[in-house]
This record gives sequence, C-alpha cells and structure tokens, in this order.
Amino acid sequence: MKICVCRDVSDGDLRAAARCGRTVEEVVAATGAGSDCGACEEALSRLAEAARAEGVVLQRPAQRRAA
Repeated sequence: MKICVCRDVSDGDLRAAARCGRTVEEVVAATGAGSDCGACEEALSRLAEAARAEGVVLQRPAQRRAA
C-alpha cells in the first residue's frame, strides 16, 4: 500500500528501511517519505511504533517548528 503519494513510497519500503535500525529521520532521508506535504507523518509514527514492537529501536526526530 502506498503511504507517501508524493514520493511513491510503500509501507513495505518503509518497513524495510526501518528494519535496518534507522532513526525516523534516516528512514525519511532514505525513502523520501514525509519530506513533502507531510500527510504521511502519522503513518511514519505508526511505523516507528510497529518497528519498536519488533525490537527495532527507532528514534523520533525533533518536531518541526512552524516557519
């Protein structure tokens, strides 16, 4: 299933990146997900929670500040 329409990133792409033990920021950098409109940020948070349940530790990035 597509999670990030802007960058054409699927849930499988995100899970594969997360299983490498990357931080959420690194997953974003590796896949591009969450770097445009931000509509998939909630899905990225859920991905991080699921990865932690599998024993992969993902750190959450600092919150973005409004410009």
